[in-house]
Amino acid sequence: MYQNTFLSVLSPAVASGNIALQFQTYNAQPNNTFTVTVTGIQAGATEQTIAYTIATQASSYFGNTGILFNGKLPTILDPVCGVFQTISTDHVTNFFSLAQFGITTTLNQTGAYLKLGERPVYTTIPAASAYGPINNQGFQLCGGGDMTQDEMADILAEASADVAAILNNNVVAAFYVYEFTTQMTNALRFPNRPVQYFWNPYTLRPTIMAMATQVATFDLNSRYEVDQESGWITFRFAQDLLFNYEPFDWNNQWRDAYIAGNYHIPTELKTAVLRWIWVIQNSFTTIKSVRDGNTAIEYSIDKNIEKRNILGPLRKYMQ
Repeated sequence: MYQNTFLSVLSPAVASGNIALQFQTYNAQPNNTFTVTVTGIQAGATEQTIAYTIATQASSYFGNTGILFNGKLPTILDPVCGVFQTISTDHVTNFFSLAQFGITTTLNQTGAYLKLGERPVYTTIPAASAYGPINNQGFQLCGGGDMTQDEMADILAEASADVAAILNNNVVAAFYVYEFTTQMTNALRFPNRPVQYFWNPYTLRPTIMAMATQVATFDLNSRYEVDQESGWITFRFAQDLLFNYEPFDWNNQWRDAYIAGNYHIPTELKTAVLRWIWVIQNSFTTIKSVRDGNTAIEYSIDKNIEKRNILGPLRKYMQ
């Protein structure tokens, strides 16, 4: 089991200073608690600059302390490894680990607004404020008055999570693990796309064979290629007839680690988030009719219809 956590930087730095992130693993052997301190952030630094700085310095820390994930996956016979990797897309930093983990911001001297979550936040607070009115979104509370920065961050996160869940795609670049049991006729395709990078996969023989031979994994003799956009894995099978252990053999456990997603958040996705916020705020406040007393209320805004209208241009990102 692996985990992705996203840190979204939602506003620029208003002061120079450091950011400290505390990590804690929960099921690694052994568990570990450590703090990554990101230094050198200057006042006025953009959200993108801050996110890149966090990813770069965190990666250096992981490498210097021997916990950087290098693409090698443990077998099901091995303990869970508390190794980490990180990558950034625009204002979003992705943290990945083979272990379950938590992140806490213990220091933020920069004044930049940071949002941690299971999904990325697709647009920043300044960008949302600038382009919101164009998309019928003024970021005002139902009872009147403007939203605070905390409230804007929360609703941007909620709308982004909704959009990501509907697309079944985080869209931004992130690390993933692909694993399944082969059944001779499987067609192999990475579930997250586009595929930006992948490490050499390995196949685990059926457990009883692995235990009997004490050889848990074997290299693929087959040559293979991956189509970046579709994620399909194409094989040219090995020519030797004996002991070639082709990937489609019965009950082999295929495992691979890879990076998928975009290194830039598309504008149409940011627009969809702003329009979806309007649906969230208005879908249960605009009543069209009431029938049979109060038992049947028809609302003017149909979320399913709005979902099709708003997310229609994003079909190419659906997984």
